[in-house]
Amino acid sequence: MATVHEMPTEEIESTMNSIKKMIMVGAVFVVAGYLLLAVAGFEDAFTIWGWEDSAKMWFKLGGVGNILVGIFISLVAIIRTLSLVPHRLGAVLE
Repeated sequence: MATVHEMPTEEIESTMNSIKKMIMVGAVFVVAGYLLLAVAGFEDAFTIWGWEDSAKMWFKLGGVGNILVGIFISLVAIIRTLSLVPHRLGAVLE
């Protein structure tokens, strides 16, 4: 059976704080993506600025790209959180 090395409580808390920052960065990317998609959608619906189709497509692709980056960062944060479970459980059981 593999053994898990002990992590100090300070290191666990530091990792948790970095995970919270990663979640916030992911949320910012997702919000920026939705804003880009909203701008492109309003332009499609109301033709406010008279952009060409290529400009609207760039906004849509940029929005989807930002949303995917935000999701990826959030998934990495979840994986980091799951990797802490044995350490936190060990600290609680002591």
